[in-house]
Amino acid sequence: MALIVLALFFSAGTSLERTQQGIAQNLIRLHVVAASDSPEDQAVKLQVRDAVLRETQCITAEANSKAEAARLLKDNLDKLIFSAAQALPDPDQQLNITLQRELFGTRYYDTFALPGGYYDTLRIVIGPGEGKNWWCVVYPQMCTAASMDQQEAIAAMGGLDETQRGIISSTEPEYRLRFRSLELLEDILGWFRGGSEGIPGSR
Repeated sequence: MALIVLALFFSAGTSLERTQQGIAQNLIRLHVVAASDSPEDQAVKLQVRDAVLRETQCITAEANSKAEAARLLKDNLDKLIFSAAQALPDPDQQLNITLQRELFGTRYYDTFALPGGYYDTLRIVIGPGEGKNWWCVVYPQMCTAASMDQQEAIAAMGGLDETQRGIISSTEPEYRLRFRSLELLEDILGWFRGGSEGIPGSR
């Protein structure tokens, strides 16, 4: 009986993982890591975020796909570093910007949620990167949507189908439970892999 339950759990988890991967293949996340949790460093994090968002809007404005947006961001990393550095009060502070794959936990924003899993990410680390983080979606440009309707339209233009848009914009407890189930599945798989590859807990 236990084996049957475990098999059903893994089967459901595989379906959830495919759903997450379908969403992830159309998105590029933005992840800004503050130097520390001090009020000053947290304020700097937001200044850097705003500067980078303005720049990425210009860089990806003509992109028609995630692949094209990723290429444009990669080709313009120097421009992004310059814009972020301009927002730093200390010009000598260390700043690192990369475009990479990153593992996220489930994240709940004001008007949408994203299931945990691997996403291509524009990652910005300020100083030692020991402070609280800030996350959003840089392609399609969902960070700057003024309303839920505008956000859904942007997601559609970015390649998310109706089902995927419904999943990330839903506030139903069912989807929160499904997202949490995916985290639990990945935690179990991470344990089998050696305990280091589970999805980080949502917070």
